[in-house]
Amino acid sequence: MSDAPADKAPAAPTKAPAPAAPVEKPAAPPAKEVTPPAKEVKPTTPHSGLHDRVQMISLNADGTAAQYHPELLGDYDAAVAELQVRFAQQEANVSGDALAAMVTNHAAVLTALAAEGH
Repeated sequence: MSDAPADKAPAAPTKAPAPAAPVEKPAAPPAKEVTPPAKEVKPTTPHSGLHDRVQMISLNADGTAAQYHPELLGDYDAAVAELQVRFAQQEANVSGDALAAMVTNHAAVLTALAAEGH
């Protein structure tokens, strides 16, 4: 007779774990097209840095341009004619020293526009 208790069954042989199913990796995104570098665009104004590109000049209350080194787009003569109409409208609303300063500012705006290469 054996010394082992009768209620214990012999140990079952262990199985090796089943190999994991191969995991499919998502397809790589398509390669991006290589674009040649853009040609350097030269500004049309003498100021190569900050400047505003506008079709019409906006004016501050003192008659100075509201834009920084404005570059006029489109018809230059029409924009200047419209600007002179607004100069006249502004000048009609002031008098004295303010009028003299405004006339000087208006002349400075026109001079700056002419210097911008138009």
